[in-house]
Amino acid sequence: MEAQTTQAHGRRRPSPSEPVIPSVRGEFYNYSAEFSTGRPLCYLFKCKANKSRPLEEAVLIDHEIDLVFSFGSEVHACSPSVTVDLLDDVVNVGLSHTLIARAGMTEDRFHYLRQQKNGDLLAQVCRAMTTRGGEVVTLSPGTILAVRTESGKYGLFLVKEVTPSAVKVDACHILL
Repeated sequence: MEAQTTQAHGRRRPSPSEPVIPSVRGEFYNYSAEFSTGRPLCYLFKCKANKSRPLEEAVLIDHEIDLVFSFGSEVHACSPSVTVDLLDDVVNVGLSHTLIARAGMTEDRFHYLRQQKNGDLLAQVCRAMTTRGGEVVTLSPGTILAVRTESGKYGLFLVKEVTPSAVKVDACHILL
């Protein structure tokens, strides 16, 4: 792990290799991101560089993991709470629960919602979509996901590209 070290109460402890910049309540975020076998953890943070993280950093910021991308014969977006097999070696505590659902909307509707930058509307759409949501969704190009986290984050992800080792998305989210 390439984590830096920080001083805390006279002890040295590892810190993430990139800054942790949490979302600000009420701020709308609009971005593109890539997740891969080397960086499968999804954090709905403020800074674009913070969206994907390596597994090794899960123990450092486990309470903030919002989604986990699982790669194999199929690629899945998963709630952190159901990825025990993937994260068991690095995280010892209960992980957050994220509801995930196929949004059932067109790409034009996704782009419209993203361009509006209306957090209340985004949250309303995500609440409606995730009432029938689960914890794992299989991804393919064109899949649009609605996401709702325990911490009050709401997001939409448009899957642009999927390979056995990476997924590229356009996305937006808000913390309310």
